[in-house]
Amino acid sequence: YGSKETIKQCKQKAKDRCKFFATTSRL
Repeated sequence: YGSKETIKQCKQKAKDRCKFFATTSRL
């Protein structure tokens, strides 16, 4: 899974959601 690509797109979409998504992706 491309975590870097997802984080980049998430950052452009929503910063708050990106933080939550990044934490879930770490699991």
